[in-house]
Amino acid sequence: MTRFTADQIEDAYSRPYILPRRVTMVLDFAKNESVELFPAYEVRVVPNQTHYVFHHVKWIKIAAFSNKQSMGEGWIPKAVLHDFAYAALVNTQVTGVSFGGDKIDYDSGINATARTIASPTLGAVMSRCADCGATLTSHKVYEDRDISEKMDKLIDMLLNVEGALTKRYGATWVPKAAGNQAIMLGMARTGNGRYILAYSGFDDTGRAMLEDVMDRLAKKVNQKGKWSLANRIPQGTVQATRRNGTQLGINDINTVFGLTAVPQITSLSDLMCAAPKLIYHAFDVLHADSLSAMTETWYEPGNQKSFQNSTGRTLRRHGQRVPSCTRCSTVVRLLLCP
Repeated sequence: MTRFTADQIEDAYSRPYILPRRVTMVLDFAKNESVELFPAYEVRVVPNQTHYVFHHVKWIKIAAFSNKQSMGEGWIPKAVLHDFAYAALVNTQVTGVSFGGDKIDYDSGINATARTIASPTLGAVMSRCADCGATLTSHKVYEDRDISEKMDKLIDMLLNVEGALTKRYGATWVPKAAGNQAIMLGMARTGNGRYILAYSGFDDTGRAMLEDVMDRLAKKVNQKGKWSLANRIPQGTVQATRRNGTQLGINDINTVFGLTAVPQITSLSDLMCAAPKLIYHAFDVLHADSLSAMTETWYEPGNQKSFQNSTGRTLRRHGQRVPSCTRCSTVVRLLLCP
């Protein structure tokens, strides 16, 4: 086992990192005050707090920034930084972004939600899966440099689509969801080296063009025949194969949804994000024995700045790594039970 010095560990946790998902930052524990930090926010441990990485405490004080503007200081779970610090320390191929290990807030009160990382004032942060009992960390699938670079290449190719493809498939490949041109792209790699691409939503308007570009990417990286584009999960599907080989049924999902106040579903086809489609395709279509990497990215070429909702909160921007919605993220965790 590799051993690291205290200075190396402290340095790894002290670096600035870009949040890949929403996190609750506590401002004052006693007053029950907190704010939400959104994807693309930069966080860094407050200088005089770095020694707390060695203490058995779950929270650490950080400073948050959005577009280089200070968003104040507060406490976030130290676990938010673990994947980034791990990647920095061991210099592996993982990027520090992971999927499936989200901590769920099982608060049933007025603030009931399935926050990625929850404030203790809003409910108990579960460190273990309520379904299988294993640690949430063991449910993770990491983004690595290979899958990240291939996603970036795919986006670059889509942004520079040749005239012949535009003429063949139309002016834009993006399926139109609610009249906009935004979509979530997902990419995964199985344990035996097969690559899967998926996109969010239920509109197949641009599927043929995306598949064509995917084939061109496969040829470019010398992996022709190893790529497939996931379909929407079939209508009426009531169970799916998990990573551990067991079946996850609708009743199991809705039981957890009931704990988190998430609307229940009648079929897995109701899941619209990219990640559940990737996992379903891997285990129920390709019958893969494992997933070795995964990523989800927001594709919205006209939005180079962070998107903001009506309250001015930054949510997502083109090219940013993003998690699935609350409902799909919960199912992803259940599908990745070890």
